[in-house]
Amino acid sequence: MNAVPSHHIPMRTVVLGWAWALALMLLGLTLWLAADHDGPTLTSLLTSLGLVCLCGAHFIFLVLVADHLCPHAPDRFRLACQGAAGLLTWMSMIWAAWLAVDTLQRSL
Repeated sequence: MNAVPSHHIPMRTVVLGWAWALALMLLGLTLWLAADHDGPTLTSLLTSLGLVCLCGAHFIFLVLVADHLCPHAPDRFRLACQGAAGLLTWMSMIWAAWLAVDTLQRSL
């Protein structure tokens, strides 16, 4: 069960969630595409940060925007999608952190 039904989410929250997800997506794509122009260490770090931004944008969009646009979606389906997106986001953040630590250890 939702603590706050999705049809009670203010439109301002939906618009801000959409804008936040869009900003993260654009940042993620920019980092991902910029990774090809630098050295291999910076390339992998930029790629992982781009992936984190893209996964975060997907999760934010699912939680804030899609819930409002499809308020009658079954709870199991909604929770499965949000859980998978959240798991992917956490996995990408852990991978980016591991890669950053590995990069710093190699450079020292």
